[in-house]
Amino acid sequence: MYKALQTLQASLFLFVLSFAAQASNISVDANGVALHGYDPVSYFSEERQKGSPSYSFTVDEATYYFINEENREKFSQAPKKYQPQFGGYCSYGVRLGQKFKGDPAEYVIHDDKLYLLYNRGSKQRWEQERDRNIAIAERLWPQLIVRGSVSGHADF
Repeated sequence: MYKALQTLQASLFLFVLSFAAQASNISVDANGVALHGYDPVSYFSEERQKGSPSYSFTVDEATYYFINEENREKFSQAPKKYQPQFGGYCSYGVRLGQKFKGDPAEYVIHDDKLYLLYNRGSKQRWEQERDRNIAIAERLWPQLIVRGSVSGHADF
């Protein structure tokens, strides 16, 4: 009985830990909306546009808004193609080993991938050595997922 209780406690702990890590993989607002409501598909086809709750799609516990049904359908067929890299957190911050909220107005499209940045300063630094920064951020991202916490203010 005691052994079974220990096993149950350990399983519950691991479940909660994995849920907490998963929940912080994507930057969302208090309502679970990603990209501050901007349509992720619009970044790739035109100027970014604010989506509508009328056209929404939820994946990985994050809800995305779209400007129309066509964009919602494109996203639903290939979410990874349109989701921002590093869960929508500032890509330069990830490169530094930190998770800062990304600003949907500060972004870069590179190799058909969307990278959000914290502000203009972080965008400039990201662009100076973009390929190197991407490689470093991709190496550090799995560690930040496990850690789960979001850093406060960045001074870029």
